[in-house]
Amino acid sequence: MSVYQLCFIFGGIGVYVLDHPKRLTRICGDLGAFLEAPELESIVSLAMNASSDWFCVYTGTDKRGNTVTRSRTSKGFGSRDIRQFLKKNGRRNCKAAFGSSPDEWLLYSSDDWMTSVAVSQTNEQLNEALHTVDDTGQTIKSVSLGINQSYVVLCTDGDYYYKVKMGYPELWDILDKSERGDVVYVALNPYRRNEFFVALANNQVHIRASALCEAHVVEVLSDYPQLDVITTELSNFSNNVAPTPQIPQTHRRKEYLQGIAKAAGGGVGTAVATTAMTMMCEVM
Repeated sequence: MSVYQLCFIFGGIGVYVLDHPKRLTRICGDLGAFLEAPELESIVSLAMNASSDWFCVYTGTDKRGNTVTRSRTSKGFGSRDIRQFLKKNGRRNCKAAFGSSPDEWLLYSSDDWMTSVAVSQTNEQLNEALHTVDDTGQTIKSVSLGINQSYVVLCTDGDYYYKVKMGYPELWDILDKSERGDVVYVALNPYRRNEFFVALANNQVHIRASALCEAHVVEVLSDYPQLDVITTELSNFSNNVAPTPQIPQTHRRKEYLQGIAKAAGGGVGTAVATTAMTMMCEVM
């Protein structure tokens, strides 16, 4: 398994999806049930927000057992303009990205895009980046929107455009030091500063999120020894009630989870940490 098979999506507070050969889902409701459906084989693209809007392109099986590519959209994300864009570009060829508020969104295909009024009027740099991609003949691979008009645009040729320094300084450091072709996948958390997921071509995965979310992801990806999962320092935990155990920043798997359990202490804290280990945590 390589980083090219990973897909991570932030939803509202405490909601995320990590798509990989063993899919990890921390979401309930209609989308959660859909993602757990047996006919869904893999996620091609997925976007969701805290207002229960979502758009998903996925591969699945038809009645004959053949693999097919389909798309589904939440009822709330289906205005006339959106339907026309999807029809024009082919639903299976389209992807979506959501920002911090319900009226911030972007629909795009490899060579076309459509932004909400809120995005087009406030995020001039994103619009310039998209036009640059178009003018240079590049094609869009993926787009992620974040807080304070932050964005990352990845192209199929390995190039990328970004504005993340104010909202995601650690991610800015990673992108600034990377070169063309290094960045495989990026997801910004549009609801919390400096929280993100990035996969690099050298099989490094950086996750910056809540302690329980990080533990959840580390536990799942520990099944893939070829991946180097790098998280935040344990000293950044906001709810520790005991001294922080000193655990190396990288290669933390079982030790990482044990550290969380120890730092959380007794009572409810231990219950939460134990729940994280069983893959059913509710992120705080």
